[in-house]
Amino acid sequence: MIRSYAVNMIAQTLGRSFSVAAQVIIFVLIARRFGAEALGQYAYFLTFVNVCATFADFGTTVTLAKDLPRFDGEKRELYWGNVIIIRGVLACLVMVFATAVLLFLSRQMLHILIIGVITIPFAASRFFDPVFQVSEKPWYASISTGIYGIVFMLFSVPLILWHCPVWTLCLAYLIAQILYLVIAWLLVRRLVRPRFVLDKELCLTHLKIAVPIGISFVFTAINSRADTFLLEWMRGIREVGIYNAVYKVVDTAALFAVLVTNPLIPILSQKKQQGIDHFKKTLWIVTVSLMVLLLPIAIATPFFSEWFVVLVYGESFRESAQALNVLSWVCVLIFISLLTSAACLVMDVVHFEWWNAAIAAALNITFNLFLIPMYSYVGAAWATLASEIWIVGITMFFMFRAVHRKEQYP
Repeated sequence: MIRSYAVNMIAQTLGRSFSVAAQVIIFVLIARRFGAEALGQYAYFLTFVNVCATFADFGTTVTLAKDLPRFDGEKRELYWGNVIIIRGVLACLVMVFATAVLLFLSRQMLHILIIGVITIPFAASRFFDPVFQVSEKPWYASISTGIYGIVFMLFSVPLILWHCPVWTLCLAYLIAQILYLVIAWLLVRRLVRPRFVLDKELCLTHLKIAVPIGISFVFTAINSRADTFLLEWMRGIREVGIYNAVYKVVDTAALFAVLVTNPLIPILSQKKQQGIDHFKKTLWIVTVSLMVLLLPIAIATPFFSEWFVVLVYGESFRESAQALNVLSWVCVLIFISLLTSAACLVMDVVHFEWWNAAIAAALNITFNLFLIPMYSYVGAAWATLASEIWIVGITMFFMFRAVHRKEQYP
């Protein structure tokens, strides 16, 4: 089973590596070619789209990963079709909501944000990986995301070199997302053909687990992205660029954390069926492996952060190294948070997720309102760290309590 987990994770990582590498390269090229203000505009666009895509997901992807193995044959096709219906409805609702929100965001970037609204349903289409994994074709995820990354680069790099405006880069991002959806859809149809027959029982079963997780995801998105909107509001778009240059490290860490934890969900679910000791052993092996890799990097970050920032982004971004020193610990906590959340999901302990994320978001916004005026992006980094500590602490408490109960009452 551990071997199966490793194969799934490696297969997904290969494709995602192209995607992540493309995003990082584009980010670096914009910073070096255009400077902090243009990078801030592009980062603002991505933040807007990613928050909306998280709203449109609403916990349905992890619920799909958990429940899809339970179904076979026609039942799986029916369940898959109903999940797609749910995702389509959610995407439409979020687009309407995002359009209304535009009235309260930066008017100077209205044309960019309109492209963002159009991008939402395509950016929210990243829910095919559980089907690839359960169908024992995890490399299909590499094909779709790998092609997305390559096309994204092919469209974006020339635009940067030709000094095209930022809105054209946003358009390139939209085109790449559309292509991903087309390729992923063609691949998934070879494995499971969805039956688009509305089944209220299946939808309710799916949403029963997805809703508390989804509420948690919404607040988590607010928690992780509020700093960008508040920085633009209180300090200007240049500060957004300076901060997001190093926050890209957190985004990359979060992507890899998802790659590590999502394939683990069905495996932990099967281990739980075998007994709590098997479940604990698997969870312990993965946790220790991650900490051995991550802790030394976080501890060493202050010794090389300034050199790293100047090397990657240039001398004008040197000041952002202070924020990176703080955010390196956020990266470690994100892995722990997603890992413990996966364990809680498998044990059906999700009731606390929504209020835990809500409190963390409230803490983050409160700290940002006090710290950004005084310390700018460094204050935003400390606010992010404080809220992440809260999330991890509460999630670990409920995970350990659930494991203890399983040991007492198997």
